[in-house]
Amino acid sequence: MTTVTRSSDLACDVLVIGSGAGGLSTAITAKKHGLDVIVVEKEEYFGGTTAFSGGVLWIPGNRHAREAGVQDTHEAAVEYLRSETGAMYDAASVDAFLDAGPRMIDFFERETSVEFLPTLYPATIPTPRAASMWGVPSSPGHSMRAGWARISRACVRRSRRLRSSA
Repeated sequence: MTTVTRSSDLACDVLVIGSGAGGLSTAITAKKHGLDVIVVEKEEYFGGTTAFSGGVLWIPGNRHAREAGVQDTHEAAVEYLRSETGAMYDAASVDAFLDAGPRMIDFFERETSVEFLPTLYPATIPTPRAASMWGVPSSPGHSMRAGWARISRACVRRSRRLRSSA
């Protein structure tokens, strides 16, 4: 691993720790809203666990699932998440996820070159409650992987410039 010389000259509006889907999505969204963003990653490569998972997201109620004829409902997703999380269930967090998830997909398709594709994978934990969850996940197609690669290369270039100027 490369050690980076620290400098007190770095400033940003948003500092993102980690370069998985959550981190890079945060960075892209902040940048789209005019903020200055720095992404830091402890590993040699960008991508986090998303790089290993193929980037499949489970976003109930998304437009692609509806267009593919998937009959999932908010109530079914709540029931599934409640049954799988048990005592850790947090209604406010689940409602926020179910409300924001489909809007997130629409935002990335409208504001970036990302295109999500319905994967028609079953729920990852096959239970009777999950039976209606077929087809809900969305996989970012090749364009998203290419987009993450462009972002990763840009971040690496920036970190190299920062190291060389420190």
